[in-house]
Amino acid sequence: MIKNFFAIAFFTFIISNSLRANSNIISQDTTLNQLLRKLEVVKDDSINIYLLNELGWVLRNSKPILAKDYVNEAIVLNHLHGIVRFKSRLLDSYNTLGLINKHLGEYHNAINNYLKGLRIAESNNDSLSQRTILNNIGYLYNQQTNIEKTKEFCMKALKLSISANDTLNMINSYETLGILYSSNKKTYKDGILYFEKSLHLERLRKNTWGIGVTLFNIACNKLDNGYYEGLLEDFEECLRIFRELNEDYIVAACLGNIGSLYIEYYRDYSQAIYYLNKSQKLAEESKFVDLQINIYDNLFKAYNKNKDYKNAIKFLELKINLSDTVLSESKIRIITELETKYQTEKKEQELLLQQKEIEVLEKDKKIKDYTLYGVLIIFILLIFAGFGWFRNYKNKRIVEENAIRYQLDLYIKEIELLKSSKGPKNIHETIKQNLNTILDDPLSERELEVFNELSKGKTNKEMGETLFVSVNTVKTHLKSIYEKLDVKNRTQAVKKVDELEKVG
Repeated sequence: MIKNFFAIAFFTFIISNSLRANSNIISQDTTLNQLLRKLEVVKDDSINIYLLNELGWVLRNSKPILAKDYVNEAIVLNHLHGIVRFKSRLLDSYNTLGLINKHLGEYHNAINNYLKGLRIAESNNDSLSQRTILNNIGYLYNQQTNIEKTKEFCMKALKLSISANDTLNMINSYETLGILYSSNKKTYKDGILYFEKSLHLERLRKNTWGIGVTLFNIACNKLDNGYYEGLLEDFEECLRIFRELNEDYIVAACLGNIGSLYIEYYRDYSQAIYYLNKSQKLAEESKFVDLQINIYDNLFKAYNKNKDYKNAIKFLELKINLSDTVLSESKIRIITELETKYQTEKKEQELLLQQKEIEVLEKDKKIKDYTLYGVLIIFILLIFAGFGWFRNYKNKRIVEENAIRYQLDLYIKEIELLKSSKGPKNIHETIKQNLNTILDDPLSERELEVFNELSKGKTNKEMGETLFVSVNTVKTHLKSIYEKLDVKNRTQAVKKVDELEKVG
């Protein structure tokens, strides 16, 4: 029997492509060179991230490693300052990366990237993306034959799709569940039921391609499990559909399966050979190698059953030779894939390290900036504090000096009053009693005598004669008096004495 594995790839392409329906910055037929030119001139990060994602999408099949590099670059640019700047762009990145991983057979990485996209879709309440991603993850788990996970994610997608009346995602869920249950002989009837639900929706959509694919999957499921009722009619309908669509591969597969049906059910080996030869011709013309091997095997069985041993041996040899060639190519492909995976993982590690270095640099820059701002603020506060302290100190000194001057004026008036009423002795006593009370450094007895004579308006010489001391001694006492009274010179002292005389 010739199973049609291409249908799975087709429906996954629809799932992945549906996520890109809202892209409208650049038309879908944009060439690679146009994207690269735009990337060189555009300065807006959001658009550059979009362009990098588009480059990944365009190169996903022809150059998947380069495609991954572009998409990873988009992810790094989106995390430039340690935070996600454009969530919708990041969702596109993870979905494209998941698809590229799937093409490379990196199912584990593909699932991880789709799960990252799913978290973003959930945070954005993006129900369509959630449904589509859940179907993608279910498909990938099915490829890994993880039955429970496949059911879990497909049923979640199906529930959301039914609630949203999303026919396309309902079809995708039914297809994956149909493929899952068809792989087990105990549950293949459940698989047919899911396929039939999908077929019903495809007929409502009048989607010829989808009808043909689903009908083919149902027929293959029945043939594989020995359920032959109505099977020939199903394959003939598939044959009619895909001939109209000029899909030679599927036409060849249908013809091959009809030939298989004639071998296993009708036992009509001549009819089997007829259909298988038609299938062989198309497969060889189109170089469908896997299909050719399957057809050669069925032709060997048909000729052998028909007792045409010569042709039976011929097709057995063709099968063996082609299988050996495919095996050799398969080994080379496996080695290439391993090397690709190694280079991919190496590049991913480099990108991860680069991203961590960017985050560390950004963190260090922030710390340095905060430190600089802190020092600057402290310096400015110190300047203001120093200015305030100096102003307060100056004002305090002015207040103290004014208070002292005011007190001195009072004392001088008292002295003048006493001088006019009680004579020199009383003035001297008043000076001694009052003046020293306000001075931090009181005048000595001799200094009081000199001040008393000074208040009479005497010269240094006269004061010396009166007090029986030299002029130098008088000057020494006057200097001390000036300092203690906080006056600059004799003129100020004489002025005060003159004022006292005028009062008197």
